[in-house]
Amino acid sequence: MLESPAVAVLFANKLYGRFAFIMPLCVACSTIGSANGVIFTSSRLFYSGAREGQMPVVLTMINKHTRTPIPAVILTGALSIAYLLASKDVYPLINYIQVKYFIMAQQSSSRSCSWSSTMKRGLKHEKFNFPSGLPSLHN
Repeated sequence: MLESPAVAVLFANKLYGRFAFIMPLCVACSTIGSANGVIFTSSRLFYSGAREGQMPVVLTMINKHTRTPIPAVILTGALSIAYLLASKDVYPLINYIQVKYFIMAQQSSSRSCSWSSTMKRGLKHEKFNFPSGLPSLHN
């Protein structure tokens, strides 16, 4: 089973028999849903960064009807396509993105834990100190 390029399909063939065609459909739906979530999350990160003055102001523009940051979504899509075109093999790219998202999640969770402990102590207007070297780790 470990030698198979599509383990889920082999597993479905052995377990489900003639209903094994469901497994590739489920994997495709899961992949598309995950990609959709990453695109919208990344675009919201670009939007909030621009709103705070850390990125170009053009990324703060929002569509009136859908309330979606269209320039940020376009930038996310363009960066994704650029990463794909720059990479000859998709697997190192997947590993790079996975590690980068892990580091960003760790940084944001540690920062939110520090922030919540500051808020519990009632120090709302105190300066928030965060090690400046940590954000440079994910670049």
